[in-house]
Amino acid sequence: MLVEKLRGMFANPPAILASPPASVFAFLDRLTDEVDSLFLVLDEIGAAFTDASLSDLDSHERFIAFCDDVICQWCDMPYVFFVLVGRGSFLGLVETDKTTMPKYFLCRFGLNRLRPPDIKTIMQRTFIEVGGPTIQEACAVDDTQLEGVAQRLFDQTCGHPGALVEAFKTCASYSALMAYRVPADAVDQALVFDMLTKHKAVVGEMLMKMLRKERTNLVKRVDDGGGNLISLDQIATNCSLSWDGALDTATLFAPPRIVRFLAYHALSLEEFN
Repeated sequence: MLVEKLRGMFANPPAILASPPASVFAFLDRLTDEVDSLFLVLDEIGAAFTDASLSDLDSHERFIAFCDDVICQWCDMPYVFFVLVGRGSFLGLVETDKTTMPKYFLCRFGLNRLRPPDIKTIMQRTFIEVGGPTIQEACAVDDTQLEGVAQRLFDQTCGHPGALVEAFKTCASYSALMAYRVPADAVDQALVFDMLTKHKAVVGEMLMKMLRKERTNLVKRVDDGGGNLISLDQIATNCSLSWDGALDTATLFAPPRIVRFLAYHALSLEEFN
C-alpha cells in the first residue's frame, strides 16, 4: 500500500518503486538512497488512542507505549522520519521535554485563524477542480465584492478552516456567501448541556475571557465529576469553542450563533451585557 501511495507522489517515480524488495526496511533504505529523506505523517493520532472506555491516563500510557514500542523501531533508519499529528485530551498529560526521550520528541504547535486577507487569497487561488474555476469565479464574486465576502465569512466562521470549507461547499453565489450563517446543528446541544451540567462555572469563565479578549490556559484540567480529569481544551471543544495561538495561552473564539447559545445558558444577563 505504501508503494502505491508513493508512486502517485512522483512525476518520475524512482526505480525502486517498480520492483520493491520484500523487506520494508530494505525498501525504505534503498528509497531514501534515491530520493533522500522520507517523512511519513500519521494524522488524527489523538483519535486513535481515545475511547469512552479509557481514561486520559490510560490513553496517555497507550500512546507512549506506541511511540516506544512501534515508532522507535523505525528510528534507527537515518533518513526515515515519522510525524504524528493530532489532538486529544490525553495529550495534555504528555511531557514535551525532549531531553528525556532520546529517539523522539513531542511538541505543541500553535494554531492561527484564517483572517480576511487569507480568505481573499483562498478564494482567488483555490480551484474548484483541476482546470476549473476558482472559488471566486465559481461564485461570481467580482474584485470589488471580494473584501466584503471575506469579512462576512470571517465574522461567521471566525476563520476556522473547517467552517470555511463548509461555507464554500454550501454557497454557490455572491448572495449566498453574504447570507451565510453557521448552521444551528453545528452545536451538539446534548454534549453542550452535559458540559454545562458538569462545568457551568468553567464554561462561563472561558466565555467571559473570550468576550474580554483575554487568554485562557487550555492545558489546565478539572475534575469531570466522576473522579477523572478533563482538560479545558476538551471542554471548549465539546462546547464548539475554537482557539488559536498556543494551547497554554489560547485565544478562544466562536461564531456569533454559538456565542449567543452558550451565553444564554452559562452567563447571567449582567455578565453577557
